[in-house]
Amino acid sequence: MPSIFNLFVEHGRLCVITNGPLKGKLVTIVDIKDHRSALVDGPEDVTGVFRMVMNYNDLALTDIVVDITRGISSEDLAKALKEQDIIAKYNETPRAKRDASAEKRANLSDFERFRVRKLQAQKAQLVKVELDKLISSDKQERQEAYAAATRALKVHKGAVRRRNEAGKPRRLRKGI
Repeated sequence: MPSIFNLFVEHGRLCVITNGPLKGKLVTIVDIKDHRSALVDGPEDVTGVFRMVMNYNDLALTDIVVDITRGISSEDLAKALKEQDIIAKYNETPRAKRDASAEKRANLSDFERFRVRKLQAQKAQLVKVELDKLISSDKQERQEAYAAATRALKVHKGAVRRRNEAGKPRRLRKGI
């Protein structure tokens, strides 16, 4: 039976811290302590995170794995990260791009936020104009098709309309 899990906790797995003062920083799993926590290391000179034990609930696994041995030292881990160009690989992931965009947006000044809002309004106006053009042309085509269909239906209804003995249209219900 195929597994639904693709990412596993393993030595060398690159992770992102999701809680606490180090939120958003990269760490690498160096050793597995138990079923709830692992020994992780930044190392401090590369990502700014020192070696510590972290709960799995505070880590988000990435799909990047560093080729290291269990319990590697911080210096050797830093060498491995640089040799395998792991930080650059992570920066190309959608998550890293999304986080960088959110950080850039959070650091905007008042005037820059104003400019963004104005540009969004201009974009919305251009989209609305183009959409209105498409809708109006489509609406005209639909109206013409509807008119042709109703003309054909009226001819059809007139041909099968039932009449009484005097030649007048038959009433289906009394009082009409």
